[in-house]
Amino acid sequence: MGCKLYCHIGMQKAGSKAIQHFSVNNKDALKAVGITYARSTERGVWHRKLFTEYDDKMDDVVKTLMRRNEVVVLSFERAYLTPKLVIARLASLASEMNVLFVAREPVSWLNSWINQIAKAHRSTYEQFLSQTHDTGAVRDALSVDQQLARWEEFTERSRITVVDYGAHESVLEPYMDWLGIAPDVRATLTHGEDDPNKALDEQSLRVFLEVKRRAASIDRVNLSRIMQRAHDALDHLEAPVCEPFRLVDDRLARDIVATYQPAFDTAFARYAAGGEVATRFEETRQSLLKRRLMQDFTPSPAEVALAEQIIAGR
Repeated sequence: MGCKLYCHIGMQKAGSKAIQHFSVNNKDALKAVGITYARSTERGVWHRKLFTEYDDKMDDVVKTLMRRNEVVVLSFERAYLTPKLVIARLASLASEMNVLFVAREPVSWLNSWINQIAKAHRSTYEQFLSQTHDTGAVRDALSVDQQLARWEEFTERSRITVVDYGAHESVLEPYMDWLGIAPDVRATLTHGEDDPNKALDEQSLRVFLEVKRRAASIDRVNLSRIMQRAHDALDHLEAPVCEPFRLVDDRLARDIVATYQPAFDTAFARYAAGGEVATRFEETRQSLLKRRLMQDFTPSPAEVALAEQIIAGR
């Protein structure tokens, strides 16, 4: 049977890109201590296809990786949603399969998720407005106990590790703990930024939403092109300084906690190494809810003009 397989499976908005960039940037150093991280399976970093489009060709990719070293690491921020058939095929190729899941406080996660929808290339204005506790994507993402239970069908419970995204100064520390990287090796590794995917400022959010609102009847391909122009325009725009804001109101926050906090509690009780997770989650949640709630997305005349220019391609 193959070598050891280590799968970092998410969650979204919980430091996945920091882990992926760290692994790519230190690929040679990791290889020297027996760890293979594939550099190019999906845009050079993400291993999406290995979890979402698994077929005989993907089998060959994983087998090739396993011939290179004692340990193979795969990472994708939505891999915890992987179907059973794919998990089974991955597990069948390895001598053992280890799983790392980084959990983010659910209200904080939803706030970040809604912000992400605003700037996503193919998401619509209606999708931005429609995120609730029972939206399909939200339900899938936050039903973490059910997602992890599928992985446990194909590996021992002790090989599944859940850590709290907000409980560490850097998500890379629990990641390196999970891989068993020795302290002397860690000192030689390049860490980089922990969260390169920044949230939108208010001005950019209003411009993005106005572009999406005006482009509501445009097909997804052309919407994606228009949104790329919006990103290019706003990247060069000096945004006004403003206090942090939130997009999840108090009622939605209560709905999220009531619906999904038990799933997170179950996951930590079953797969974490202990600690007062609920307390840390509550602190994270209260810190977010103290921010000013942004409810009015009406753009200023200048923001409307910029949105019109972006759609017109000027």
